[in-house]
Amino acid sequence: MFGITKYLEGLSHLFYPKLCAVCKTALIHQEEVLCLSCEFDMPFTHFHKHPYNEAVSRLSGRFPFVQAASLAYFHEEGMLQQLIHQLKYQQQLNIGRYLGKQLGKALLDATWKVDAVVVIPLHKKKEALRRF
Repeated sequence: MFGITKYLEGLSHLFYPKLCAVCKTALIHQEEVLCLSCEFDMPFTHFHKHPYNEAVSRLSGRFPFVQAASLAYFHEEGMLQQLIHQLKYQQQLNIGRYLGKQLGKALLDATWKVDAVVVIPLHKKKEALRRF
């Protein structure tokens, strides 16, 4: 049974390969959303390793918090914007799961205790339109 499943997956990948969400090259085994090259180029901040980081300085004085971090830098027309647009407007939910896993891995490695992850609220009309 296991051999047949692997064979069918391989055959399916031959005709309908999963593509990198950014560069559109065929993904290989164990690549989820991004190819290794694009994942290497992802502008991760690594703020979880530094208690005093840019996220802390940008949010300071806006509301009370103990610590802050962000997963990646956002640049207009950049890789993260491409991923977020595919998630939001093309309902590519696998991208949301991928980014969530990346954030989870980063926070497990944080140099400070993580009590909560807070999302940025979305306007009710946009939430109704996109369903998330």
